[in-house]
Amino acid sequence: MSEAEPPGVNGATNGVLLSGFAAKKGSAFPYVWATRYWEILASREMLYYNCKADASAGESPRGRKHLCAMSKPEGKAMHFRLANGKSMILRLSTEADRDHWYNVLSALLGSGTDSNAVSAEL
Repeated sequence: MSEAEPPGVNGATNGVLLSGFAAKKGSAFPYVWATRYWEILASREMLYYNCKADASAGESPRGRKHLCAMSKPEGKAMHFRLANGKSMILRLSTEADRDHWYNVLSALLGSGTDSNAVSAEL
């Protein structure tokens, strides 16, 4: 993930709480990891773009995910349960980045952070 940059907390008025690069594990075999630029909103919505320039230019996101819960991180990976009932795995470039994302998302999700809520499904 050489293109990764440290994720940051964005105090902008557009509701972006957290942004940065993370790799998303594909949902179909061969389960490749695709690095995307993510923006996490106060509404629990995660928007992802091909690159930061797309987000900065106001282009439509490549995709949207709505968070319901997450489990405690394993290595550099974080497991999420989404509103559509599916699960998703993101991998950050460093454990420090992962810890930062986990702390911000834990505060956002509150009681939706449960070590058994997601990992049992994966």
